[in-house]
Amino acid sequence: MGMKVKIQRNDLLDAVAWVAGAVPTKEVKPSLKFLRLAPDAHNATMKVHATDLELHAVAEVRYQDCEEAGEALVPAEKLLAVLRNLPECMVEITAGTKEVSLVACMMGLEYELPTADPDELPRVPETERDWHINVGTFGLRRLLRSTMPSAAKDGARYTMMGVKLEADKECLRAVATDGRRLAVREAKASETGKGRSEEHTSELQSPDHLVCRLLLEKK
Repeated sequence: MGMKVKIQRNDLLDAVAWVAGAVPTKEVKPSLKFLRLAPDAHNATMKVHATDLELHAVAEVRYQDCEEAGEALVPAEKLLAVLRNLPECMVEITAGTKEVSLVACMMGLEYELPTADPDELPRVPETERDWHINVGTFGLRRLLRSTMPSAAKDGARYTMMGVKLEADKECLRAVATDGRRLAVREAKASETGKGRSEEHTSELQSPDHLVCRLLLEKK
């Protein structure tokens, strides 16, 4: 299925720069070097998705117009380079079976990028999300930056090399220790969905390198 969408360059650049941090840097399956662009005709947003098979990074960005809501794969490095070299403008992205065209509207600039079969890039696993907790990006980064230094660095203490996340109805708590020191930090959060109560918490032990991925900075 083809794809044709118009979107602000700055908005797209922010999303692509963040998601591109999940693209593996080592020699891997070629399709993992691509990003998936998938506009949604129902809510005027486009998802930008990348994965290294261990982590999925997805950003949503609002578009101005969408004539075809298909999906396309584009090389992450090349798309990022093109967007960085453009000034603020409206860009039109058109995807065919062999290439993706990016046109800087009102500027007469056009770029052609290679593409691949969208099915070659693994999709985000579908899971039931009856309940989830919402916390701002700044709050999450502050939590992890203030607790990560206390996590163990010794591989022999693998279970202590991450940050433990505990969630309840009103806050997200991060806990890290190396066996000698302990760091605890909280951030305000809000819940969505049903099936939770204040007496229960949810815990996630994140390996250190994955926690670092959560701190991806805009490039």
